Amino acid sequence: MKMCINVVLFILLFSSTLLATWQIPDVLIHEGKEYSIYNELLDPYFKKYPERNPKDENYMCSANWRGYRATFEISNGDLRLKDIVKNACGDSTASELTKAVPGGKPLKIDWYTGVLTSMDGENPGDSYSMEFLYSFERYSVFEIAEGRLSIARHFDNEGFKIFKKEQFDKYKKSDEYREKIKQATSDGRQANKEAEESIGFWFPFSLKKIL
Repeated sequence: MKMCINVVLFILLFSSTLLATWQIPDVLIHEGKEYSIYNELLDPYFKKYPERNPKDENYMCSANWRGYRATFEISNGDLRLKDIVKNACGDSTASELTKAVPGGKPLKIDWYTGVLTSMDGENPGDSYSMEFLYSFERYSVFEIAEGRLSIARHFDNEGFKIFKKEQFDKYKKSDEYREKIKQATSDGRQANKEAEESIGFWFPFSLKKIL
């Protein structure tokens, strides 16, 4: 049961399909450096303004289901959309910013509150393994509150695992965690230990703020 839950969450997290290709990440620029991010930051925006989505419905690529690749930048503390291109699997580099944002001005992502987790560098793991998520060379976390950067922290692989454990140990003291354990074990299909492992595995990718 635990593996089934993890697979479903893996699908939801990366907007992919079972045993599918990893999705091409969006880009976040912070202090002149680029970071790969997998959060669907523009999804609420394009749901509100579907006519502004540059996705070409006739173009299909298993590594880019959303149909575009966005570049975001943290400038003066604000998280903004800097540019966007469609058909990211191809060679197209033509900007679609004026379609996505009338006037083509950088769009502040003021609807987003949460932690962006970047995974970059070498990864010797099996991309079809759940542990692939924790095998990257480098990780960064950016805490965002209504489009404003609160905290930015950077880790090597081992440092991120320590950060993950520290954050989860704090989270386990919360009422929210106890409620999740209760829900996960209420039907008897999961033991407490299995529920804890499942919640803990995905915890860094569901953080709303750094504890």
